[in-house]
Order: sequence, then structure tokens, then C-alpha cells
Amino acid sequence: MALGKRPVSTSITLPALVRRHFVDMDIKGQGGFQSFCRNLQDRCKKASTLSLTPEEFERMTRYATQYGDGGFQQQLRTILANWVAQHLRQLAA
Repeated sequence: MALGKRPVSTSITLPALVRRHFVDMDIKGQGGFQSFCRNLQDRCKKASTLSLTPEEFERMTRYATQYGDGGFQQQLRTILANWVAQHLRQLAA
């Protein structure tokens, strides 16, 4: 990060079906990926908009693209696709 720049959070508004599917997924295990997903699930239970720090956004992107093709990786890709779609709609407006 350049000196003097402040981190900016990333907000992702989740459609109800995406949010419900993600929140309802069962997480097995205790590793870093599982802890990250549990944290995201807890936050999604409380709000339809997920606010991520730059580090969390990078971590989500990394888990979604570099760690296989499991159910949670697919869900993270779906969440990121919603973020991309939101930004494309803003550009088109």
C-alpha cells in the first residue's frame, strides 16, 4: 500500500438466495479456510451486505481461485461474481 493511502473496504450485496445458500452450508474442520468461511457466514446471517477489508477481499479471491473446486470455493466465486456484476451495473448506469 502506498504511503498515506488508507485501506478501503469492499461491500458486496448478496441476493437472498446466494446469502441463504452460503449461510446454510455446513463447515467441517478447524483450519484457516474453515475459520474464514465461518466468520463470513456469521456476518452474512446479520446483514445482506458483506463488508470486507482489503485483506479479507484478497483472501476471499485467493481461496476462490487457487484452492480447488469444492463447495465453499464455488460459493466464494458466486459471491465475487455478484460483486463484479454490481460494479458492471454501476459502470453502465
